[in-house]
Amino acid sequence: MFSFDQPYREEPYSHTVEFPNLKVLEFNFTAIQLNRLNWRDYLNQPNPIAAALMAKMQIAASDRP
Repeated sequence: MFSFDQPYREEPYSHTVEFPNLKVLEFNFTAIQLNRLNWRDYLNQPNPIAAALMAKMQIAASDRP
């Protein structure tokens, strides 16, 4: 899970360790970038973790208390 504010670019979904003639490790994963999610999609979730993570999502200044 990525919780940084910037940049908004999509981060990679894999990590590879390799030498010129040998791939040692290839790890694929799902990246969840909070700064790329719309906070309104999580507004009515009963899960308190969703409310806590909304602070790192794209919330306009006019929508903040």
